Amino acid sequence: GKTKVIKKQEFFQVNCEGTRKVVEAATRQDIRHLVHISSLAASHPASLDLPAREEDESRPVSAYGLSKLLGEAEVVRNCKVPYTILRPSAVYGPRDMEFYQTFKLIKSLLMPVFNGDMQFSLIYAGDLASAVSSCLGNKETFFKTYNVAHPKPVKNKQFFDEIAAQMSIKPVRINVPKQVLYLACFFQEGLSQITRKPNILSRQKYNELSAKGWVCSVEKIERDIGYIAETSLQEGIAKSIEWYKQNK
Repeated sequence: GKTKVIKKQEFFQVNCEGTRKVVEAATRQDIRHLVHISSLAASHPASLDLPAREEDESRPVSAYGLSKLLGEAEVVRNCKVPYTILRPSAVYGPRDMEFYQTFKLIKSLLMPVFNGDMQFSLIYAGDLASAVSSCLGNKETFFKTYNVAHPKPVKNKQFFDEIAAQMSIKPVRINVPKQVLYLACFFQEGLSQITRKPNILSRQKYNELSAKGWVCSVEKIERDIGYIAETSLQEGIAKSIEWYKQNK
């Protein structure tokens, strides 16, 4: 899937049209089970008091989220073999290079915090892999959609503080107003157009970053197959830092 692009049409070319080709191939080859990785962005912003549930009406706030929702529609409409759709929350951990930028910035003793009280669901990469493995071939999951996240959401500032604590440093906290965040997204989008190098920040991403929250319920997948993401924030960040260090 595409998570950052120069032109938003690329989201649809890969996340929607690309999914269609995967579905066609899975059907043609009579694959036993297709597990499609979507995103919580295909759902809608939600708070701890009223978390997003799989049966809610989908209201994506970004082109990325819409492209993932349309990818899901390709699976539901056209897949002729058993399928399961997973909607992971924000994913962090070994091999991830997007949150890595946050780790690196905090290591430089700067901690820009935007929308600090926003609560969001997270999942450690290894836990997401376990969720895929738990669903694969499991008839209880056939033709269903599941949110996948750690059951305990975090706040933006809590996530940043934990990274700093694990590094045993005290960076300078900079509270970033939404207006400044928008300008940063606007500037980065223009820079991406000039350099032809996509960046995760854009005006589309601003709609996600400035939302009231991205909290989801994970009751459905636990009820159906007993799956629970077990890696705590503290353990996950420690493993992430160790992986970043080992791989320089």
